[in-house]
Amino acid sequence: DLEIIHEIAPKAKLVIYLAGPQLALADRAFDQLVTDHLGSIISDSIGQCEAGVPSGHRDLVASIQDRALAQGMSHFVSSVGLGAYGCGDGKTLSVDFPSALPNITAVGGTTAFQAVDGKYFKEMAWNGPIEGAGTGGGASRYYPLPSYQKGVAQSAGQGMRQVPDVAGVADPASGFSFIFDGQSGQGGGTSAAAPLWAGTVALINQDLKKKGLREAGFANPALYWMAQNSSKLPAPPFHDVTGGNNLASDAIPGWDFATGLGSMDAAALDKAWILYIKGGGA
Repeated sequence: DLEIIHEIAPKAKLVIYLAGPQLALADRAFDQLVTDHLGSIISDSIGQCEAGVPSGHRDLVASIQDRALAQGMSHFVSSVGLGAYGCGDGKTLSVDFPSALPNITAVGGTTAFQAVDGKYFKEMAWNGPIEGAGTGGGASRYYPLPSYQKGVAQSAGQGMRQVPDVAGVADPASGFSFIFDGQSGQGGGTSAAAPLWAGTVALINQDLKKKGLREAGFANPALYWMAQNSSKLPAPPFHDVTGGNNLASDAIPGWDFATGLGSMDAAALDKAWILYIKGGGA
């Protein structure tokens, strides 16, 4: 996560919060992170089967996240890499928590393809049927469809929160080069896509501040506004991913359960965010 953020935003100041595997310890770390408010962006690559999360833990995390939003913080969370089967059994359709929270930006994953000249060519939804891996996505069983998603409501969602919101490069086969313990390697997962978005929005925040504008804050209202108003923007801020699947749902034109609104064109996203904020955020 840290290497990817610094690949995107080399001068970003990173603060790490560590916790043991117990839910209570993770909750304490998240609460402390928001209380300290040492930065504007949170990047998470954690998650567990939504159905197995105790309601008390879900409610506590949601309340801490409400505080983060009130402080103007952006929060990007991996949709986790088990495809549509977030419980890991290969048969139960489920999204993961906390990516299912409506007050969080859930990030799915893609496989990226370059053109022969090394430039961007296309992306497909990341899936690995043999490994049981792929971009997480589906409908929450607990949270109703938020207002910002009403324009992309899917019948399969049955009126519930739809995951993911956006996507980024995640397939390890087309992933990120990095150095770990002195050795070069290549990695991916939606735990790479979330910090990719976090690092990009850090650069957008920098540009917004230079222009005397507020920071991005909770990203979802802006992202869905951009998708609905794409034809009015200088350039499309999203690459609409229309191939591949999440082991259950296909990537189709527009929003889908595999890649959400799609991956970003960072320069176009920055221009669109400026227009969104200058227009009053609506």
